[in-house]
This record gives sequence, structure tokens and C-alpha cells, in this order.
Amino acid sequence: MPDPITIITTLHGLAEKLVNSIKGGQDAAKAQEILRLVGELQTEYFTLQQHILKIETENAKLIQQASSPKPPNPKQQDNHTDVVVDLDDISTKVLQAVTNSPDGALKESLFAHFSLSVGKGDFIFDRLVTHKFIDVGRVQMGVGAFYFATPKGREYLSRKDLL
Repeated sequence: MPDPITIITTLHGLAEKLVNSIKGGQDAAKAQEILRLVGELQTEYFTLQQHILKIETENAKLIQQASSPKPPNPKQQDNHTDVVVDLDDISTKVLQAVTNSPDGALKESLFAHFSLSVGKGDFIFDRLVTHKFIDVGRVQMGVGAFYFATPKGREYLSRKDLL
């Protein structure tokens, strides 16, 4: 099947021949209208082709941007520094245990000690880390991460008279 521009060009040529062969009257006006409509169709086709080309160019740029490595995110502000946090009982006990471990505490050991599921334990540790009460001090290959209390965590326990 021929492409659309070939069909439009052929129609335009046939409409011109029709206009030239008809002399006056209503048929000449109808043929003129057909020629005008085919011309509009041709213009619309070229306009759409320009839009398609523009969209394809934008698409290629977006694909290139998406596939190129992104720069690291700038360090975000600590939104938790001024937040007053009141830990639940088990989270407070975990924080105490981490604080009382001079060599650092393994979270898996604390999960077992407090009979915590992995999900509940991870939730507690994520909350303590997020609020900067504890932090990873070191990681030992084959053993895991050792957590230590931060000054903010010690201050929290001190305010509760638990230190």
C-alpha cells in the first residue's frame, strides 16, 4: 500500500485535472472545493509529520537522560533533629541494650534476646536509626553490623532516668 503522502499527492493531481476539465457551473465549484480540501489535507499531513519528528526527538532525549547516570543526591537536612520522640517500651529496652554494649550490639542478637520477629526488630532498628538514637559503628564480615548508641540516644535515656 502506498504511503499517505503519495495518495494525497495523487488526489491533488486528479483534483487539479478535474478543475481544469470542467468549465463553469456548479461542477466547477465542487471540483474547486475538492482541490481546496485535498490541499488542506496535504498541509495537515506535513504539520503532523513535523509534530511526530519533534516528539521523536524529545523521546530520544528523554531516553538518553534516563539511561545516563544521575549525580548523587545532595545531602538532605536532618528533619528529625527537633522532633520529640517517645519510644515504646520495647524500643526503649532495645536502645538500653545497645547503649550498655561497649563493643556494639548485633541486631540479630537483640532480636533473639527480646524474642522479636525480624519484621518487628527491623522496624524498631529503623526507627532508632532514623531518629539518630543508634548508628552502625562497624561491620564485621560474616558476623554483621554492630550498632552503638549516639549522644542523642544516651540523652534520651538520661532524660527518662534509664541510663
